[in-house]
Amino acid sequence: MTAYVKRVQDQTPTKLWVNNPLPEEVEEALAFDVFGATTNPTYLSKLMKAGDQGLRECMGEFVKKEPDDDRVMEELQKAMIKRLAEKLLPLFRASNGQKGFVAIQGNPHYDRDADYIYEEALRYFEAAPNIIVKMPGTQAGHEAFERLVAENKPLIVTQGFTMAQSDSIFQAYRRASLGSGYQPPMFMTTLTGIFDQFTAEYTKKHHISVTPEVLSQAGCLISHRVYQYWKEKHAAGVLMGGGARGIQHFTEMVGGAMHVTVNYSFIEELNELNLDISNKMDAKPGDEVVWELLEKLPYFRQAWEVDAQRREDFENYEPFLYFESSFLEAWDLVQEELRAERRG
Repeated sequence: MTAYVKRVQDQTPTKLWVNNPLPEEVEEALAFDVFGATTNPTYLSKLMKAGDQGLRECMGEFVKKEPDDDRVMEELQKAMIKRLAEKLLPLFRASNGQKGFVAIQGNPHYDRDADYIYEEALRYFEAAPNIIVKMPGTQAGHEAFERLVAENKPLIVTQGFTMAQSDSIFQAYRRASLGSGYQPPMFMTTLTGIFDQFTAEYTKKHHISVTPEVLSQAGCLISHRVYQYWKEKHAAGVLMGGGARGIQHFTEMVGGAMHVTVNYSFIEELNELNLDISNKMDAKPGDEVVWELLEKLPYFRQAWEVDAQRREDFENYEPFLYFESSFLEAWDLVQEELRAERRG
């Protein structure tokens, strides 16, 4: 029988990317027709914890040549993701550059520096022909994004949580595209699973009682709302679901003309469950579900309304800061290890 995730991609417009994969997981994921691979600033930490020998060897080599720790981290990121890019390059070439991308994301400590984000992205593009760079959803990230679209660079905007944030990127892409004549591949994320993870911790911490069936829908409702808005406005690019923390963060996106990124362990779990395929993206939530979330969770209202945030608000949004902290922690963990390597 054909694997579930392969059937989803054959029978619906929903496509799948594998997230933060080990090199051997990419090879296995290709058997399921994955569209590409994504990584984020936790990737080096994952490799380090897995005892990746290639990471250790590169770290030892780079610290001898480069005195700047930030540049060593950048070179490590490029080298490790280049390994993945090489495995997906045949797919990229066979699809004429439509599939087989590998996403790379930069130093989270500079996510509020537009010039740094822009220049770092240009250096990352040098790693392989099928690199796609992830832009942080900060105000500076938006500015760098617009400049790079005008240079015809393929991009993913990550750390997306709200309607306003998504609309801002749609508008920025339209401006840059009209001004330059270019329409490079572009993906806009809504981090459904991270939103739900934050919500579970927030409601517990603040002793907020929300109907469990309602609470479990919060992240998916935001993604569905962004998707419907994107369709109505005929927005360019492709929506991408991310940050999956449960299988519903994939299955609730099935049927939509969108892409979803999940860890390889989720691919294995989904295939084992072998669920029926049905269109979940056009399902309408009950008014009582939405109203309970709007009434009890102030950050849900900020995510739900398209005019609830200004661009400068995105990087101070609570779920954004929650997710960003995991990037900073993982990045610093590896950077401390390379400093120890430098000290000998």
